[in-house]
Amino acid sequence: MQNEGVIPGKFTFPCAIKACLDALEIKKIHGLLFKFGLELDVFIGSALVNCYLKFGLMEHTQVAFEELPIRDVVIWDDMVNGYAQIGQFEMCIEDALEIFEMMRGKDIFSWNSIVSVHEECGDHDGTLRLLDRMVGARIQLDLVTITIILQFALI
Repeated sequence: MQNEGVIPGKFTFPCAIKACLDALEIKKIHGLLFKFGLELDVFIGSALVNCYLKFGLMEHTQVAFEELPIRDVVIWDDMVNGYAQIGQFEMCIEDALEIFEMMRGKDIFSWNSIVSVHEECGDHDGTLRLLDRMVGARIQLDLVTITIILQFALI
C-alpha cells in the first residue's frame, strides 16, 4: 500500500491486524501504528489486543491494553479470558474484579460470576470477602450462590 502512495488509516489497520498469521507480523503492525499516530485509536487497539491474545503474547497484550484510552467491558473480558487460558489466575482475578467494580446495577448473576471466578481460581479469602459484601448489600442468595458456598466448604 505504502509503495503506491496509499496511507493506511484507522479502518485499514484492524483488517490487517486480524489477517496476521504470526507474532512477527503483529509486532510490525504495532510499530506502524506509532509511525502513523494511530496507537491510541480504540478500534485499532482492541483488534491489537485480541491479536496478541490469539498468539499468547501476554506481555505485548498488556502493553497494548494499557495504551487504550478507553477500556470497555468487552476488552476487559478478553483480558480475563486471555489470562485464564494461560493459567495466570491472579491476573484473571484482578481483571475480573475491575470489571465487576465498574458495573452499574450489579445483580445476582454478576455477583455469582465474580464469586465463582474467585473460587475457581482458589482465592478462598476473596470468595469470603465477596460473600460478606453480598450480605452487606442485601443481595438475596440463590441456589447458585449456595452451591458455590458448599463447594468452598467441602474443600
